[in-house]
Formats: sequence, structure tokens, C-alpha cells
Amino acid sequence: MGFRIYRTSDGSGMVRYEKISTSPISGVGGKSLRTTTKIVAASNSLDKSSADYVCDGVHDEEEINKAISDLATTGGTVILLEGMYNVGSAGTKILEYSGEQMEVAYGIYITSNVSLVGQGKSTILILDSNNFNIGSAQAGAVILSDSASGIEISHLTVDGNQQSVGFPVVGIYQFNVSDSRISHCSIRNAFYGVGVYLSNNCIIADNVCNSCIIVVGDNNNISRNICNGGIFGVAVSGSKNHICNNTCCNAIEYGIYVSGAMVTPAITTDSNHVYGNICYGCATGIAIEKSDYNSVIGNICYMNNGYGIGIIGSSNIVSDNQVLGNSQSSDNWYDGIYIMSWGGVQPSYNTISNNTVRHMGLVNQHRYGVHIGSNCIGNLVINNDLYQAGTSADFYDEGTDTVYHNNRTTQGWIP
Repeated sequence: MGFRIYRTSDGSGMVRYEKISTSPISGVGGKSLRTTTKIVAASNSLDKSSADYVCDGVHDEEEINKAISDLATTGGTVILLEGMYNVGSAGTKILEYSGEQMEVAYGIYITSNVSLVGQGKSTILILDSNNFNIGSAQAGAVILSDSASGIEISHLTVDGNQQSVGFPVVGIYQFNVSDSRISHCSIRNAFYGVGVYLSNNCIIADNVCNSCIIVVGDNNNISRNICNGGIFGVAVSGSKNHICNNTCCNAIEYGIYVSGAMVTPAITTDSNHVYGNICYGCATGIAIEKSDYNSVIGNICYMNNGYGIGIIGSSNIVSDNQVLGNSQSSDNWYDGIYIMSWGGVQPSYNTISNNTVRHMGLVNQHRYGVHIGSNCIGNLVINNDLYQAGTSADFYDEGTDTVYHNNRTTQGWIP
């Protein structure tokens, strides 16, 4: 008796296996010759008969790491069957950038060209606080990769068990990685759900996270994720990243935060694209800080506690967004869209166009619909619908050489 491994045809990308009748090879059902695919069963998996490795419920990272190391040198796939995997610490790695070092304790370590694939919500990797020793490290990671490429992590539930440990936990941590994919995972109880640092050409898509997704690098795609809670929803630093169709809610600070000076030095031609996202219940919906030439298009920012959209010391395009009923923490205090200087950096030549801003008649309302702050130069405000956008005024300009034309306000159209 053997099995066939395949991906489903329903578009979900799930990996399945089924038993088939085969002739045994070397008396072990053919398993010894499988070098590109390994199957791991949890201690409570329903059917362990096709597994190459069976966990015992303690230090289950040992069997998973063994399966990864036993793959062919060219890589392969490790399939985790349904069940609970208790992840203890397997070691530490020192990650270094620009002379700064950080030691991270890890449970599961993934190398290049390896896919770690579960069965969806029923495959749970949980950090075992009794067997995860951080030692001198500054943080712990349930899953870690560094200096690698071609990694896939999908269809897993990763539980950082943050409430039971005394150190910061990252659910999935990747450092200096390229061409990787993290998708269809549920990450919970972690200080950071996903941390992808100094990494390029990666995809982080279709995940559900009750903390934040942090991405530092270029040409990454962060899309269709749901982030509920955490310091940020999605935070990105780098160039030419796509942040699209995410839902970010209840973040302590920003739903979506884009910066040119988060870890790497300030970049003057960032050209990130922030579009189609929904942000609500956060301190600020979307913030772009010291990052130029980005496009913020077609987003919905509503019922946030502070600003709907804030452009801080940057030059960007803000167009076709819906900014509705923000400033919920204090009436007549925060603005729908606010362009402001920061640290002596003047936000110049932003284009604010075709946005709809409303205070929605709520108890707490925007101060101004669109607010151009002091020390802001040459910004263009055109074709916006600002009817009932602010309590103090629909539009307020403290800048220099602002060009505004064809904006609808409560008092009518302004030229």
C-alpha cells in the first residue's frame, strides 16, 4: 500500500494524499526511496500509516526538522498531517545586518527550496513554553529561515503561545530570503505574526493574523491578508512593494504603515503601491512616512480612532480613496486626510485627487476633511468630494503654493 500526493483543483492550493495499491520496495512500502517528499504525523493525527515520521507530542520540531534535512539536496516538500505539533527550541541563529546582531531562538528551521505544507486549520504548530528555551537570544520564532530562497510555507496554523512565555515571539520569521511564499496560514498569539526582513521578491498572501505583518525589502507582494490587532496591521519598508487588498483592523498604531526609513536608510524613490485595502478601528488607517513616490489608491479607511490617511514628510499620490467617519477617539481633533511635515522634512508636491471624505454624521467627527499642514509646499488638491467632510472645515490649508481646484465642499464647489 502506497499513496499519491497531489494538489487540489479547487484553486485553494491544498496538498492532499490518498492511498493507492503498490508493491512494497525494500520492505518499507517504498518510503525509503522518497527523497523529494516526506510526510510527518502528529501524535494525534487520525491516520499515521503513510507517515515517514511520527511525533510523540514533545519536541515535535525534531521530527519536522529531520524530515527537512532528509530531503534531497535540491529540496522538496514536507507535508504535515492534521494534528497538534508541540514545538520546542532546536537552537539559535545570529542574524546580522550592518554590524548589528540579533540572536533568535527557533523551533523549525527551513532551508532553500523546501515547502512546508499542512492541511489547513487542522494542522497546528504551537510553541511549547515548557520546552522552548530562549537562552541568551532576544526573541523566539516558531519557524525560522535565513539566507535562503525558494521557500514555501502554507496551509498551517502557527500559534506563538505569547501569553505563556516571557519573550517576544515571531510566528514565521524570514531573514535575508528571496523568492519565498507564505500563504493560507493562520498565525495567532505572536508579538509579530510574520516578520520578513531584508528579503526580496517574496509573497505574503491570504493569511489571517491576530498581530502584524512586517516586511523590509524590495519587490514583495503583501496581499489579501487579514490582520486583526497588533501594533500595526501591515508595515513595509523598502521599494516597489505591492500592498493590496488587505484588511487591517484594531491596530494599536497604523493599519498600514509604509516607511522609507524603518530599518534601511531613507529611500527617495520608493514607488510602493498601496491599493484596495480596508483599514478600520486603528489609531490611523494608512500612514506613509518619509517614503516618496508611492501611490495610495482605492483604499477604504473608516471608523479609525485618529486620522484616516496621514502623509508624513513624503511626496505621494493619494487618489480614489474613501475616508469615512474617522477621529473616533476624539471629536473635531483628527483629520480625514492630513499632509504634515516631520523632522524638518517637507511633504511637497503630493497629489490628493478624487477622494471621498465624509464625517458620516457620527458623534465624533473629523476636524478637517483634508488638511495641508504648515511647511508643506506645492501640493495639488483636485476633484475631491469633501461634502460634510469636517467639523471645523472641509478643507484647511496651512501650506505654501497649494493648488486646489474643482473640490466639492459643504458650501459648494471651490475653484
